[in-house]
Amino acid sequence: MCYFKKIIFLLLFSIAANAQLARPFVDVSVNRESLSGNNTIFNCGLGIEFRILRFISPEISAGFSLKNEIEKASFDSNNILNGYSFSKANSINFSFCPKILIYTEEENHYSISILPKYSFSKINASIDYATVQNLDIILPFKNEIASANVHSFTIGVGFNINLDKEMQQTLAFNLYLNNIDFGKALNQFEKLNNSVNTKNYLGFGLIYYFSFSSDHVVKK
Repeated sequence: MCYFKKIIFLLLFSIAANAQLARPFVDVSVNRESLSGNNTIFNCGLGIEFRILRFISPEISAGFSLKNEIEKASFDSNNILNGYSFSKANSINFSFCPKILIYTEEENHYSISILPKYSFSKINASIDYATVQNLDIILPFKNEIASANVHSFTIGVGFNINLDKEMQQTLAFNLYLNNIDFGKALNQFEKLNNSVNTKNYLGFGLIYYFSFSSDHVVKK
């Protein structure tokens, strides 16, 4: 693990040292199981884009994800209600994306980005559950917590609008598949019967890139 951290540090140092322009960014996004599904993941984050070459702009970022609370009823073998549970989860994510840009015109007003992203996530989950007896007596709710470390790979595509000629401010509209599996933590609860899998959720996001200086011009 120590050697892995050193390799990551050297990689990031090399990227920063060779960058022609470093731009911070903020992003927000939403992932859904399906148009009709009730499982939703909300994401927000901060990061830095490093312009290495005209077509390559690696990004590092940190973010927070929140999965919506799910209510679930359980039944016994006679199909009689015997319990309720309420589960939820969130995660802290650290990501690296070697973004590839494809320009759609010579003036560089617009571009398309290919977004392969690796993420390491720390997931925290909790569940509150109660047992129903005699159909009308509910015992006090009990609480359990669980956590898991998850490595994931996401692929996406984006459409970028450069808001100035120097390409220092950009608004990106992204579509991608989320592969952070919250089930790694939630499925530790017996009440959920291994029913949670959040892989391959379709996501839509907005990213705003900006620069604190006004005298950088990206080389072509």
